[in-house]
Amino acid sequence: MIRLVQLGIDHPHAAAYRQTLALFPDRIQVVGFLAHEDDATVIGAPFEDVPVFHSLDDLLDGVRFDAAQVMLREHEAGDAMLRLAQEGIHLWAEKPVARRAADLLPVAEAISARSLVFTAGYQSRFYPTTRFAQGLVRDGLLGPLTFAQMTTTTTTATLRHPDGPLGYLFDPAISGGGVLHWLGCHMVDLLLAILGETPATIAAVTAQNGETETPVEDVAAVTLTFPDGSVASLAYGYLLPTGESSPFGDDAPESAIHGHRGWVRWSSSANDARAFSTDPRWRESPWQRRAFANPATGGYGHAAWCAMTNFLDAIAGLAAPEYTIEQAIAVLSIIEAAYSAASQRRTIDLALSPALATAYTPGASA
Repeated sequence: MIRLVQLGIDHPHAAAYRQTLALFPDRIQVVGFLAHEDDATVIGAPFEDVPVFHSLDDLLDGVRFDAAQVMLREHEAGDAMLRLAQEGIHLWAEKPVARRAADLLPVAEAISARSLVFTAGYQSRFYPTTRFAQGLVRDGLLGPLTFAQMTTTTTTATLRHPDGPLGYLFDPAISGGGVLHWLGCHMVDLLLAILGETPATIAAVTAQNGETETPVEDVAAVTLTFPDGSVASLAYGYLLPTGESSPFGDDAPESAIHGHRGWVRWSSSANDARAFSTDPRWRESPWQRRAFANPATGGYGHAAWCAMTNFLDAIAGLAAPEYTIEQAIAVLSIIEAAYSAASQRRTIDLALSPALATAYTPGASA
């Protein structure tokens, strides 16, 4: 049984993740929560009797625990995780993990020194469409890669109420950036996890085009080049002036990866993927379509359940961790480089350390 605490109970994803924690009554005992001093969040069942602390010192003094789900605001997360790692606590960190990559460097050292397990909230790695695309790339069915594209559009900054309780997401001193930092991190991690490598150069454009002015960007377009010469185009935006579901069904932009021998296109929300390959292994059926189904797991969804299962299994020594903190640092380093490239209006080289440059190499997290 893992004794676990959740830090940051007012995070927009925290309540859903508490329901994910409740799915593991035989493996997780939630023993405490950390809230900001002015936080009026009410903890519901089944954790209504679990104590809530208002400082990390009080939490550490008040309960014994083995792991922490860190969902603090980005500018707080690095220091808190460093303190926890120094205490020998395994870390589950919600995306984008920290405000800056540099905030995580001492955390990485503490994790390594204590042989701790680290997991990031990039749960889209567990989508069946992700596994399918990843398998095609790793098996060479697409041949040498040439181009990849991913686009994320979501509700406008106006609908996210920058003057409300979550307004800190639009404060760069707290959050670190805008849509590229808050949501683009998901797609950067997803792309690198599928391709199994980190980029060599980056170019970017960011803009503030919405009807509500904010100090951070609400549109970003990023171009990455990889050591093998392939190119990736990533685009993000707070663009949709409604939160209603489309009457046309899932019509979100699809992700795609192209290579000399074929391509794959997929929609993770529709659990659908289509692919073509001229590889001899697909000679009998070069066109393939896969429709996947996720179990109705509850909580924050099946992918979150899979991520939590891997976290628990890695702590127990039953499985290799799917994540490393070096990967989280690499994602933030790429986002920071994108901001730098946008401000300089030029393509820049990514001078990642050897540990970051190979963070997504298959087997690196084992």
